[in-house]
Amino acid sequence: MQHFFDQTSAVSHSTLITTLSEGGQYEYFIKCQDEAGNTNIDDFSVSFSVKLPDDKTPPILTNPSHQGAILPKDTKEMVIAISTNEPASCRYSANAGTAYSSMPGSFSYYDQTQKFHTKNITGLQNGKIYDFFVRCRDSAGNSNIGDVLISFSVEQ
Repeated sequence: MQHFFDQTSAVSHSTLITTLSEGGQYEYFIKCQDEAGNTNIDDFSVSFSVKLPDDKTPPILTNPSHQGAILPKDTKEMVIAISTNEPASCRYSANAGTAYSSMPGSFSYYDQTQKFHTKNITGLQNGKIYDFFVRCRDSAGNSNIGDVLISFSVEQ
């Protein structure tokens, strides 16, 4: 075996491990030898993990699609989309400042990463402006506080 315990006594042994990282899983195998040179045959296994710190950061929203777009007359539907920097669930409201939990509309996941979110908006009308105030929440329950606006209009 390559390593030895830093602190030893007749019955107690310890060493400082400085190469641990958050979220890491570790397993060490130990053998002991007495003063007469007798070594135990089987390894004694010590395994543990280091917990990741609690996530207290809400997702960051980027790439709101069609922001400020003017759609051609008689457009009846539009897919809006937004990206997040981590897996999240996204919702929207027509009213600014609505809390995530009170937002009536929800996005679907575009793929398994849960970082790209889409929503098909139907029933569009000529000459109307559409505002969607978006917020997202990660799996730890952190919601972004400010709205991200996706706004577009349909020509008259």
